[in-house]
Amino acid sequence: PANCVLFRGAGARLECTPFDERHGTKSFFVAPTAMIRGLGISLEMDEVVAKGATGDYRTNLFAKSDAVVESITSGTYDFGFCHVKAVDDAGHDRDLPRKVEWLQRADKMLESIVKGLAKDTRETGVQYAIVVTGDHSTPVIRG
Repeated sequence: PANCVLFRGAGARLECTPFDERHGTKSFFVAPTAMIRGLGISLEMDEVVAKGATGDYRTNLFAKSDAVVESITSGTYDFGFCHVKAVDDAGHDRDLPRKVEWLQRADKMLESIVKGLAKDTRETGVQYAIVVTGDHSTPVIRG
């Protein structure tokens, strides 16, 4: 029988300065993972829902990349954030082949974003910057 219950990620909405107010931007996020989604909501960023995007291995990364390109090139936003969880999950699961697979998938997703933004730059002259970062490492040897 279970002897404890762990509420991972449970919490309350953070009281903080809205992202756009602090940075002078109009921002959006694509992040179906509950904890990251909650952070975006707390920061009062606009949520962009990508059909088929999940916070697990079933996610549709190209739905995310399409949503990012469509949103940032719309002229409505000047900052976007997109979260990819599956790479992290594979590390926690100590599954090296799956981690490599999801790194390759994330790379293809990023390629799709770069190509979409490059196309918009050719058509409009608008230039974009892309930053790729992680919130922590998840080496498969440690899980």
